[in-house]
Amino acid sequence: MVAYTDIHFEDLKNLSLKTFTQVLLNDFYPFVYEEINKLDEIIELMKSDHDVEMLETMQKVIYAEFDDLYRKEKVVLFPYLIKLDEENNKSQNCSPFKNTKLHYTSMANHIKTAKEIVSNFLSTMPTMNLLSS
Repeated sequence: MVAYTDIHFEDLKNLSLKTFTQVLLNDFYPFVYEEINKLDEIIELMKSDHDVEMLETMQKVIYAEFDDLYRKEKVVLFPYLIKLDEENNKSQNCSPFKNTKLHYTSMANHIKTAKEIVSNFLSTMPTMNLLSS
């Protein structure tokens, strides 16, 4: 099994579709889950001094969208793509792609909102060092 940390981004184009999806499911997605959970830890640190309800809501929505996306790609899209690849066939059905695109779009919008919230926090506060706590 190829590990996410063992390859460079330029090498991804040389992986077979099956190996690429395995790297995503087994290595990249767990990494993203960890990063989303780190945001949750930072929000917890901020709670004692700041109103972070909106940011906390965005974090939960981003997690839920990512989780839905992960499940749809793992259960529907990736097996579908691998089957098409093995059959050397083209898709006549766009719905598996549209389903995941909706989650990517929604997640990107929520991340943008969360980024704006954090920017507003940082612009109104003196130097904060949450990570050293």
